[in-house]
Amino acid sequence: MSVKDKLQIMIVTFNRDLYLKRTLEQLVNSPISDCEITIFDNKSSDRTKDVFLEFSSKFENLKYVKNHFNVGANANIVKAMESSTKEYYWILGDDDFYDFKDWQKVEDAINRGEKVISIFKPEVYKSDLPALIQCSTFVAANIVSSSLLNNTVITNAHYTTHTLFPHLAPIISHINHGGNIFASNSRIVYDDFEQRGESSYLRGYASDDIFYANMSWITGFALVVSNLKDKNLRADTLKFAMNYMYGGTYKCLKGLAENYKSVDDIGLLAVLAVREFKYQILSIIFKIIGTKYLLLTPLFNVMNFIFSLKKDYSHTILTIFGIKIKLKGTKDENR
Repeated sequence: MSVKDKLQIMIVTFNRDLYLKRTLEQLVNSPISDCEITIFDNKSSDRTKDVFLEFSSKFENLKYVKNHFNVGANANIVKAMESSTKEYYWILGDDDFYDFKDWQKVEDAINRGEKVISIFKPEVYKSDLPALIQCSTFVAANIVSSSLLNNTVITNAHYTTHTLFPHLAPIISHINHGGNIFASNSRIVYDDFEQRGESSYLRGYASDDIFYANMSWITGFALVVSNLKDKNLRADTLKFAMNYMYGGTYKCLKGLAENYKSVDDIGLLAVLAVREFKYQILSIIFKIIGTKYLLLTPLFNVMNFIFSLKKDYSHTILTIFGIKIKLKGTKDENR
């Protein structure tokens, strides 16, 4: 069976007809031009459909799906995942660049049955799993086996559409079940950040109307990575992301304390800091105390997680960093 019968391509797009045209121009003479390719149009109001019609005769199997509503970029990605009917799927953005000169190595990986194939920044990941997970945050970096999709994975993907990483759900599930990410030594896709100033989940909306409009990159990533079952891998993955994206764990947390975008940034990251980075938490807490009063509730929750003292009928329970110690107490004679 050829790769064209195994691989399905999905292109997610919204109001970027010129970028979509550039993408299709790259694909039309590529080794994947005869694969099934579907454009997932998130209710564009520009010439997106006209671009599809222009190229429909140039591809063997080009399809077009237009959403009735703009569901947000990340929900559109999940819709693409749900539509997978072949052995593998590859979700593309509409604004990236491709180099197919080493594509045969990717086909070999598909034919070997690799479940997750990373085709992005081999100079960064070097087969190290935390780095591979970091690289997988870029949607088009991953060619994924559809066998990893199930009810739980799709539910988790929907649950994390308010982050930038719902597409990580099958990859994290695969890792939790003992799987790995195959690191191709050939880079096929190059990201284009010409639209860097606009968060992908806000395009087409008034940002004030979006519930999680102000969630920071690292907060969303931390939420998704919290589903990793291996606590050491979870900590290493967060540390790698904080170093790679922000220049260090302390720098990342300190920056959020000083320039937080939402209480969720502090609430989630502070708890994660307590669990994963205990040695740094006191300096971070002191920095948080110096910010706005809105942080007092999550700060109280963090302090309560670090240290709490409770009494029941016959014992006192001391909790330090989540570890409960039962101490003998004196019965209340009046009870």
